[in-house]
Amino acid sequence: MKKFYLIIGILIISIIVFSVLAYFFPREEEPEEVSLTGYLIINNPGLTSDAWHLSYEERGSPGLIKQLIFSEKVICDKANNCIDLLGYDESLIGKKVKIKGFDLSDYFHVNSIEFLEIDG
Repeated sequence: MKKFYLIIGILIISIIVFSVLAYFFPREEEPEEVSLTGYLIINNPGLTSDAWHLSYEERGSPGLIKQLIFSEKVICDKANNCIDLLGYDESLIGKKVKIKGFDLSDYFHVNSIEFLEIDG
């Protein structure tokens, strides 16, 4: 009978230890893939040079800018534009794009990019 109580005691202590560890060291949530639509810019004053940025708006927050980091396996709807983009071709400045990827606060990790026609 003593072995039974010892095993129950060890199980209870283990549960308490794991609960305390889970409380103080929670698992980090993986970022959710999101999409943004905006305009490409590069080499603007005050921004990181030779790095693409997206100028976009969100409800209640106009004029946002996010630095773009491209995945090695970025999916592009137009191959020539992707080659130009990765080569920092400034002819793409002002092009409207829809990007999908992960917003990592300091930058946006792009998994796919779609070039859109400018309205009007």
